[in-house]
Amino acid sequence: MRKEIKTAVIFILFFSLCCTESHAQERRKLEQIRHEIQRLKEELKARKSSEVSLLDQIEDIEREIGLRKKLLHQLERERLKNERYLSVTRERLSSVIKSYGLLRESVAERIISLYKHGRFADWEIFFALKSLSKLPIWFKYQRIIINNDRRNMKLLQEKGREIERQKGVLEAQLRERDILIKEKIKENERLEQKKSDRDRLLKRISSERRSIQEQLKQKLQAFDEISGVIRSKERRRRSSALKHISTNFSSLRGRMMWPVEGRIVQKYGENVNPKTRTVIENIGIDIQAQEEAAVRAVCGGQILYVGWQRGMGNIVMIDHGDGYYTVYGRLEVVFVNPKEMIGEGDIIGRVGDRKSYNGSVLHFEIWKGMDHNNPERWLK
Repeated sequence: MRKEIKTAVIFILFFSLCCTESHAQERRKLEQIRHEIQRLKEELKARKSSEVSLLDQIEDIEREIGLRKKLLHQLERERLKNERYLSVTRERLSSVIKSYGLLRESVAERIISLYKHGRFADWEIFFALKSLSKLPIWFKYQRIIINNDRRNMKLLQEKGREIERQKGVLEAQLRERDILIKEKIKENERLEQKKSDRDRLLKRISSERRSIQEQLKQKLQAFDEISGVIRSKERRRRSSALKHISTNFSSLRGRMMWPVEGRIVQKYGENVNPKTRTVIENIGIDIQAQEEAAVRAVCGGQILYVGWQRGMGNIVMIDHGDGYYTVYGRLEVVFVNPKEMIGEGDIIGRVGDRKSYNGSVLHFEIWKGMDHNNPERWLK
């Protein structure tokens, strides 16, 4: 029994250390997202309202909506992890309390026996000894009993303290869960308010031809910024003697998984905007997906870039090695960070909802060096 109790104590201590480290990591992620939201607020506050177009206001709101959804996602992750910790802590605490109870019963029986008979029974055995040669065995037997009694009493005290400590851990986890639930409720309220602000502005912009032209201009600027990131990476790749990542990307032509389930609504190459009759070149494809659908990496690699650009929203760029890159734009929520290694099929983010300015559409590009490819020739 003593061994089982010690094993339980060791497990609880190890589990507590793991929980503490995991909790710290999740907290750092939460603080990072909160910092991003605060930085966006300060950026918008510093900008003069007269300089902000209607389209810019909508994009700014949708940018904040994405960050708040990311915060809600992280809060839910931490809440679920907290619930798992609570479950394990309750289970282990129950096990220790049960072991403590059994040990206490054993000690109580020993005390009752001593109260009823004292040490007379042991002395009866002593006087009944027929040979003095057995005296050492009798004394040894007495020492074992006394030492065992002392160990059991000490262990009871230790377990009592351990139970109280674990109760404190459980209470702290319960408080943490309540805080997370309250914060999530408040964030949901803020998110709904932002969605309401966005919907109000979208009703005004639907009839503005100038906003559509402005969006096309922003999209071209976003394409230039994307090519700039790739150009910089290509220069480093060709000039560096360091070993670069390498994947089987080139072998995926014609059998590549789709980054998101859906249908292509804007093809690669020249496209004509039906409202403005403006011709614009699309260096990727636009895929209409289900609302808030998960976006997955089409191949393993390293996250090259995570950022936000007007006309393209949140962008993730992945370096697949050998000069191959994929670009995922118009993401509402991003779940990855620069330099992070990911595998094929890993979720990197989600598209927006149907009410957003661009709808639940993913912009997807494939690059080989400085040349953009037609993704349709790669997808299966």
